[in-house]
Amino acid sequence: MFFTRLLFAIFGIYLLSHEVHAQKIPKAGVRVFGAEANYNFIFAHTSDVKQSAWSNPLRLELNYSIQTLGDKAWHKAYRFPRYGFSLNYLNFYQPQVLGRGYSALGFMEVINRRKGNLGFYFRIATGLTYLSQKFDIEKNRDNLFYGQALNPSMQGTWNLSYQMSPKVQCLTGLSLTHFSNGSYSHPNKGINVIGWHAGIKYSPHDWLKARAEAEANKAEEEKPKSWTHAIRLGGAAKRVNLNGQLHGVQVLGFHSRYQYSFKGGVIGGIEMTRSEGIREDYQAREVRENQLYRAALTVGHETMVNRLSMLNYAGVYLYTGLPAPSFLYLSNGLKYRVTDHFCLTWLLRIHAGVADFIEYGLVYEW
Repeated sequence: MFFTRLLFAIFGIYLLSHEVHAQKIPKAGVRVFGAEANYNFIFAHTSDVKQSAWSNPLRLELNYSIQTLGDKAWHKAYRFPRYGFSLNYLNFYQPQVLGRGYSALGFMEVINRRKGNLGFYFRIATGLTYLSQKFDIEKNRDNLFYGQALNPSMQGTWNLSYQMSPKVQCLTGLSLTHFSNGSYSHPNKGINVIGWHAGIKYSPHDWLKARAEAEANKAEEEKPKSWTHAIRLGGAAKRVNLNGQLHGVQVLGFHSRYQYSFKGGVIGGIEMTRSEGIREDYQAREVRENQLYRAALTVGHETMVNRLSMLNYAGVYLYTGLPAPSFLYLSNGLKYRVTDHFCLTWLLRIHAGVADFIEYGLVYEW
């Protein structure tokens, strides 16, 4: 019944698109509206969550985006992407264990390939998700995926689209959505939802024609090759055990970035971390102060989109007072430039596939 209604809706929008008269295209970009339905399965990434990974969740999405037309330098650098936000409803079909999810995500779509009416593009999104049935030691001990209701979420989507008319596009593809609270509460195994989706996009304008015209007028931009240096002060709170208390984490980082284009640059540096949770992790009150520290060499990439950047880097420990969960860790997150010199960061650190903590930081660049 749902998919029958979806087909009627697609047909109605298709007819409507031929009746709406052309309007003047805004210089800032073209509005695009979308709706998607997504059929999923839960990826059991550890053996202790398999008993709750049997259902096939359904995700419904409404989204709104802007097709950029090149009025800013980063539009041209990314070949005129779309950016916007989406609202998601997720039914796990396990009402007593996993419940339902409600998400608000910001995203950017980059069209990578196009031939005739067919197009392929990748979308990356991040935001917050409210999950209705968190772990409870008395009422819901089967849910080992997430221990709190509000969780950061990340999503990657690969889409294949077909242009039905100048204003209507249908699409299908695959998506991966991850929810995790970064050890702020336990359990925190995190949940990965993988699925196939189908949907439709509509705009009052012929946004692909507008994009093609903007790309034809694209002037070559000089790549700003330059060096930037930065210092970062970060903090986090994490729980080591189920009933344990919150422990503070402090991070001091130094890094340099070589910017090779408008899109971003290569970063490298050193990070020092101090975590009180090490005491509880080793269940030893005699842990000495110098054993709470770790130092690591870092290297990675910063992808820059106007004032917002996506950070992805790896760290290799040079010193650990006590053994770390692994010699290597990954950090992924966002950086926002408030001024020319000050930035805010949000970073998720991962050891051996398990979230360690979410760090909030202040950066000074020069």
